[in-house]
Amino acid sequence: KNFVTTTHHLHHPRTMPACPVTGQQGAACPVIANVNHEESGVNKEDFESGSELLDSRYDENPSVQEYKKIRKYTRMITAFYAAGAETKEAQVADWDRDIEKITIDIEMCHKQMKMLNKKDHYQGHLKHKELVEFVQKDIERLEAKKADFEKKANVMRGTLKWSKGVVKVCLWLEANLDDYCRKKISGLPQEILDQMTPSNKIESDIESKEQAADYARKLDEIVHNLNESRDFFEASVDGRLDKYQEIEREIILDQLKTIREYPKENERRQYVEQELLADLAHVEENLEEASTGLKRRQQMLDMHLEFLSVLTYYRNKMKVLGEVTDLTDKEFISKYSQRFEIPDDDKE
Repeated sequence: KNFVTTTHHLHHPRTMPACPVTGQQGAACPVIANVNHEESGVNKEDFESGSELLDSRYDENPSVQEYKKIRKYTRMITAFYAAGAETKEAQVADWDRDIEKITIDIEMCHKQMKMLNKKDHYQGHLKHKELVEFVQKDIERLEAKKADFEKKANVMRGTLKWSKGVVKVCLWLEANLDDYCRKKISGLPQEILDQMTPSNKIESDIESKEQAADYARKLDEIVHNLNESRDFFEASVDGRLDKYQEIEREIILDQLKTIREYPKENERRQYVEQELLADLAHVEENLEEASTGLKRRQQMLDMHLEFLSVLTYYRNKMKVLGEVTDLTDKEFISKYSQRFEIPDDDKE
């Protein structure tokens, strides 16, 4: 089921954005701002894992079991982003098909217009004037629609390119883990060696500062994306999500009260009331489910901590990016993310 908050793309309020665990549609997860623990009555520190804790989960010289665990979680991360790339590729294809259909419709309109202007004795006829006006408005409407679709398709193409780049980095991390553990762990069982990426197929070294910056940026973006998702599951465990949705329900109920001051026959009231009632049913369903799915959400939260600890291991223990620490900018934080705050009651 879905929750109302976006981190990447605008969408219908009852559509859940994608999550690295659930794999739902969109490019990211809902985010509940981390300012509401006082209201929910929960100690924020109880639900946070600092970088030191994440960094201490795995040894610099891992055991076979640690290697297998790191490899498992890395493959899960890779699989998620690979599935996301496939979904985006299909969405781009859908946009392109829609654009092609509109292009054909625009061509049809222009042929109609050409025929309307073909014969002189058509000019001045009322039907001619009516059809010219109709077709011209249709051309303008369709061209505006096509421009909008092309814009959205280009945005999706950009996210597809990003996703493929992230998958490349994830596969690179997997290969480097194999190479690192092949050197660090003595006496690896043959069955594990057989599953590892062959040494001659591993791009072990970063060839330039630019490549290091690109890989570092994408690694940061993955961490940022997973942190947003983790924040959602923390909020669902510590009470912030319930508070967020209770406020949402209150907003909807107030809106229903306001529009119901007008007659039932009012067409706008009928339309808005129908939409609000659907939103109310949705948020009440989420609140009801919140009381029964705590164990699953805690498991999701634990899994996110594992994901983040694995990525921290790659950077801080394996040092896959060497000593790169300051090559990434943080534009993606504001570009791809939107955090929602629950205001204090004493704030206007």
